[in-house]
Amino acid sequence: MFNVYAQRATNPDHMHRRMVKELHKQNIHHIQRLLEQYSEHDALDVWCAWGTLIEKRNYLWRCLVEIEASLTNAQLNFVTRGARSKNGHPHHPLYLKKTAPLVSFDLKEYLETHQT
Repeated sequence: MFNVYAQRATNPDHMHRRMVKELHKQNIHHIQRLLEQYSEHDALDVWCAWGTLIEKRNYLWRCLVEIEASLTNAQLNFVTRGARSKNGHPHHPLYLKKTAPLVSFDLKEYLETHQT
């Protein structure tokens, strides 16, 4: 699991109002480096769990699209847990039962379906 945007805030209202491009660029760089380090062996599972927060700031969608575009060389299996939100977003771990199973998640289809 990676952050869609490299800023963490206990209250999403405290997140940057606008994307800090250098922060986003560094986030993608670190994601790619980590995947390069571990993907040599097998395909990796990536847990998608951004929840409805993706709707909180306009730039978060762009960040997700750019991250997905940067993952073209990695062998990844995308997964999520539990049911999705009413708008189809994979739930954040805070809002899931601990017993919710991992299920396959088609990130490309999700992005196509939810284009803004």
